[in-house]
Amino acid sequence: ECCFKTYVEIGEAFYHPPVFGGTSYLYEQFPFYLEWPAGWSETPEGLYPLYGWEPYFGSYAGGSPYEARLYYYYAQHPSNWLRTPAIDTTAESGLLLEFKSYVDIWTANIYNCYVQVTDGIGGWTDITPWTNPVPANQGPATYQLDISEFIGPATQVQFVGEGYYFDLDYWYLDD
Repeated sequence: ECCFKTYVEIGEAFYHPPVFGGTSYLYEQFPFYLEWPAGWSETPEGLYPLYGWEPYFGSYAGGSPYEARLYYYYAQHPSNWLRTPAIDTTAESGLLLEFKSYVDIWTANIYNCYVQVTDGIGGWTDITPWTNPVPANQGPATYQLDISEFIGPATQVQFVGEGYYFDLDYWYLDD
């Protein structure tokens, strides 16, 4: 489950931080089926349909079922991303991304788990709240990131796993 609002959130009920107002642009609770919700995408797109990110009935990231999971065996593509829909946020003065994450690493300091954002004009910018390559398990934890500098005509967030797949156990994302 993932999100961004003027406050953006991944899953669960909304709450509205007073600093950012409360317009919710994205709220997603991933249902347990093979298709991602409208506007969400992942790689490898159609290359190996059963590989990459998957909706998962679990709560390892700290939320409630369902969540998104990148399982090591399904992470065989060199870059495995899960991407939100592009949303026009130009009317906003502030934007906050909130998500829950648990990165379970097999081998420290080799696999990369990035959180990246774009405003739809420039390229992707790394806003990962932990060190890469991931030095040890990260989380489960809730992260709130100010992404106000990425207000734009097509604001988008992506979660990217890169590296040799045997060095990752799992990466879970939730509300």
